Amino acid sequence: MFIKKTTKIYLHQRESKLGKIHNFKRRRSVYHFKCDVCEKEFVRDRSKVTPSRASNNFHHVCSSCDVHRYAQKVGVEMRKIWQMDASSTEIKL
Repeated sequence: MFIKKTTKIYLHQRESKLGKIHNFKRRRSVYHFKCDVCEKEFVRDRSKVTPSRASNNFHHVCSSCDVHRYAQKVGVEMRKIWQMDASSTEIKL
């Protein structure tokens, strides 16, 4: 489940060629999700997520859960809803 989008600010220091210390900031946008398997909240960088997937139209699984096992479970549930046999090749849109 998609929760929100936030911005993290990272503070850094670097030394110039002349030896002066310069402070600077970097901003990173991140998405907050809730895992559909274990209900744990996790964070992904905006650059790693397709913008269309930052919604509740998609399932979201954290890195500690097994994505393939979850996908198989969801597929079985959808076949029961559509009343389709597992060997069926019919595509429902």
